[in-house]
Amino acid sequence: MDKIKAGYLSQYFRSVAVKRLSAVEADSTVSNQHEFNGVSRLRQILGEPADRKHYETRFVYLNDDDEPVSDTGTVTWYDARRNHPHRTEWRLYYPGNRVMDLTKEGDALFICVNDNDSLFLIIAQAGTTAESQLLWLFHIDPAVIDPDVTKSFELRHTAQLSTTAVITPVRYILENIGVEVFPTGVDYMEIVSRRYSSGFPSTHEFSTYTRRVFSDTDPVADPDSALTYWLEHEEGLFRALESHLISEQLQQGFMIGENVDVDSFIAFSLSVQNRRKSRAGKSLENHVEYILRENHIPFEAQTTTERGNRPDFLFPSHSAYIDSAYPKECLRMLGVKSTCKDRWRQVLDEADRIDAKHLLTLEPAISVNQTMAMRAVNLQLVVPKAILSSYSKEQIPYICTFDSFIAELKQLYRM
Repeated sequence: MDKIKAGYLSQYFRSVAVKRLSAVEADSTVSNQHEFNGVSRLRQILGEPADRKHYETRFVYLNDDDEPVSDTGTVTWYDARRNHPHRTEWRLYYPGNRVMDLTKEGDALFICVNDNDSLFLIIAQAGTTAESQLLWLFHIDPAVIDPDVTKSFELRHTAQLSTTAVITPVRYILENIGVEVFPTGVDYMEIVSRRYSSGFPSTHEFSTYTRRVFSDTDPVADPDSALTYWLEHEEGLFRALESHLISEQLQQGFMIGENVDVDSFIAFSLSVQNRRKSRAGKSLENHVEYILRENHIPFEAQTTTERGNRPDFLFPSHSAYIDSAYPKECLRMLGVKSTCKDRWRQVLDEADRIDAKHLLTLEPAISVNQTMAMRAVNLQLVVPKAILSSYSKEQIPYICTFDSFIAELKQLYRM
């Protein structure tokens, strides 16, 4: 992964070009040209070099069903009519690889230029959340790249990218395409070393420590802001401690006698990735639980319902839930998932007595198709207000913020 400091999107990409792929560009049964059409606008971001320009490129393919597929290679930007006195014909040539083999007509192509003059060439399957998130990230209206409107690239430059702060939901998108984000602006290592330096504490303890150190937010007056504030700072503290501990392990090395212990290195690498994934979800749950308690909301966490299911949060209590005389319209449940993909369906069977279920997520710009599927089974999304604008006007009426969800509970239980 590329290690670039967090801040604003312009610190990651100097410029971005976006278009939808035509059949001749995407389908090898139609053409093997290995070049993109409508590249005249690319001259604004790639320039007009006197000779062929080669770019080291990371290729990434994204859909909603599988893990990202990535590959590396070199793309070439050149003027095929360089020796002609009056004509130019610029082309962007790419090599065949497993990413480009997956592309289909209508998929969205994102060409992202780094400050180090390398490229990210990202393909997002049409109609997916992955596509929706990248369009939101780069401020692209889907209608602008409609092939019936234009077959050329839509461009975004530094000034436009500098308006997007790299908050946790943005970090998820960037890491999905292979860019690792390191929070900055605070000396997290100095803070975390006051208490931890020899190993990771439990996630619950780490979340508590984060709230104690970064206490200048009000979880009652503004639950949404408190949630995202603590998540950002816990991520910074975690990455600082992780970097310290990983550096120590790398200095010690992975050796058995005079031989490199490859299995130990692989196991260590997997443990790092697994810790990141599990910690992110637990961190979110920890801060949600604390905010609910600070707002004096009655609930139970991880209590058992039908078939041994354990919803993340059940309101007002397990005893009320199993009491057939308790009105079911006063019952609520909240699932919590930092990212959704297809895992959102898991919450549907977690509380049979509750018809309308809620799911809190940090995932921005979930596709219209997916939110329509959620509505069809009476599942309402709950998102921090920082990412509510990533959803379209037709989606927002069916999504609530964490603030409004807590307000509903207070009214329901007359608090």
